[in-house]
Amino acid sequence: MKIDLNWNSKNLTQGWQKGVNSFYYGLGFDDSDLKSPQVGIGTPLLEGNLCNLHAYELAQEITKGCKAVGLMGFPFGTPGVSDNISQGHEGGNGSLPSRNLIANSAECVITAHAYDAMVGLHHCDKNGPGFAMALARTNYPGLIISGGSIKPGCHAGRDITILDVYDS
Repeated sequence: MKIDLNWNSKNLTQGWQKGVNSFYYGLGFDDSDLKSPQVGIGTPLLEGNLCNLHAYELAQEITKGCKAVGLMGFPFGTPGVSDNISQGHEGGNGSLPSRNLIANSAECVITAHAYDAMVGLHHCDKNGPGFAMALARTNYPGLIISGGSIKPGCHAGRDITILDVYDS
């Protein structure tokens, strides 16, 4: 049994609706790219948060990995609210709702662009659940990948993490 990996995107790139292909050609695609499955790569874009600082770089690496195995990867941005920054003032009111914004924005992009799958980059405690909610709502195949831990801060000339605070 052959699995059709471009189960959704082919509705845009093949058949009667392939007039949209001129847009893809403008992005540098060729005819073989239009037969490739398309993967949306959700990434929280917020350089004001240590958790997400490297998110776009990781999305670019995933895009390269997609290309290497015959997939077309498309990074797209989602909101990101830092609990560390938002707590203790009115900004905290945006923390939990940001999870739903992440889910809504991911769902909007992957369905509107007829992607075949989604990869969500999880860097903070709302990104992962937000991407999981989008995958559950759409029933699309996908992955949620951890972006890893944040870089240590620097105090008095040495790297320090929350673990160092408790070791003292």
